[in-house]
Amino acid sequence: MLAIRLSRRGKRNKAFFQIIVQEKEKSPKAKFIEKLGYFNPHSKELNLNEERVKHWLSCGAKPSETTHRLLAKKELIAPLPKKTFSVKKKVKEEEKRKEEKKEEEKTEVKPEVKKAQKEDIKKDKTQKEVKEAKKEEDRKEVQKGAKEKKKENPKLQEIKKK
Repeated sequence: MLAIRLSRRGKRNKAFFQIIVQEKEKSPKAKFIEKLGYFNPHSKELNLNEERVKHWLSCGAKPSETTHRLLAKKELIAPLPKKTFSVKKKVKEEEKRKEEKKEEEKTEVKPEVKKAQKEDIKKDKTQKEVKEAKKEEDRKEVQKGAKEKKKENPKLQEIKKK
């Protein structure tokens, strides 16, 4: 697909742009099909070969957004529709947030309920502590059993030797 786009030229801080026709997939610095004009952003000078621009537009070349604006200034094509920012959406989002905060304040937990919740948390903690204590006792029993087996083993060895 063909594109009419800008290709940067010039020195550092003194750039100007060539308006070129090129395959859309290619880099703007790569070879181009035809040079249609140039644009100097410092002096706002715009020079176009209008006949060739119309030819390439009729062939199906699509201008980039910036070149579309430049061509619209020369009245070669219709200008792009202005972008509208939806302020209403932002206002609605802010209103929703405010409503959510109000609902949270309404459903805020009373001090008595908070105390009950804290007691439940304490109970949970004590239950966890009890479980951990049981696990430790079980570990100790397993270790004792292992020590007894080690003690029995030397006796068995003596008996086997005899």
